[in-house]
Amino acid sequence: MKYSEKNESMRIESRQIGIREYGSPEGKPVFYFHGFPGSRLDGLLFNFEEQAKKLNLRIICPDRPGIGLSDYDKRRWMIEWPPLVEAIADELRISSFSILGISGGGPYALACAYAIPERLRSVAIVSGMGPIHYKECKKDLALSIPRKYVLIRRLMAYGMRKMLFKDPRKLIANIEKTLPQTDLDFLKKNDRMQQLLGAFRESFHQGLDGYLKEAEIYGDFWGFYLNDIQVHVDIWHGTADKNVCVDLAQRIANKIHHSKLNIVEGLGHFSLVGQHLPPILKNLADH
Repeated sequence: MKYSEKNESMRIESRQIGIREYGSPEGKPVFYFHGFPGSRLDGLLFNFEEQAKKLNLRIICPDRPGIGLSDYDKRRWMIEWPPLVEAIADELRISSFSILGISGGGPYALACAYAIPERLRSVAIVSGMGPIHYKECKKDLALSIPRKYVLIRRLMAYGMRKMLFKDPRKLIANIEKTLPQTDLDFLKKNDRMQQLLGAFRESFHQGLDGYLKEAEIYGDFWGFYLNDIQVHVDIWHGTADKNVCVDLAQRIANKIHHSKLNIVEGLGHFSLVGQHLPPILKNLADH
């Protein structure tokens, strides 16, 4: 293995994977799957370093292909993610691990729960996105771009990237119009809005292709059905979430045979993680 913490990348065969670790190097391993848009830098927004050290966790955050520092792969699909996670774990000499998927990382966590259950200690989905054909997803802001036709997707992605790099104040204004007050309160403290934009920018580090491939993947068949998942999945969702509605969390929980749904009143897409990360991580660690 060739892995540099300073350079935040590793090579698996001929592929470069962007990766950042938070917490205790010898702690219990937890793979974190970032949002959409998002990147390995999500952990800065949610203070993974401090929270993971308190619980003796090692949180490993890879960029998905085409995002951040990870090489683009135009042929990849959702169900091809679990073998890549296994390869990363093997390179890091980790035999079993937990998974935390937030927002757009939720479907990737579910793919691992389906495909590699023998490697998993525990799985948690927080504010997780769902299959695009579910009626509960129709108004979800998180799927606004995956729902569009290809050309419209590209135009919307181009506009987002332009605002991120050239006019972030305009993007902040757009974000503030859509989020509930509980999320705004969280993002307005401790420079979190800038950390969020930093994670978003890294998503477009290589241009539009990686982001657009993500949108395509969310809108296609994932390669498995939720009722085929045989491991326990903890699902966390806030009632004030406008990016992904709480009704979707209920449907996903109903589809997965072994799941526990944790509904948190009054919290949204970002504030849920911001205020409830300690119990979420502790629950993962205790398993």
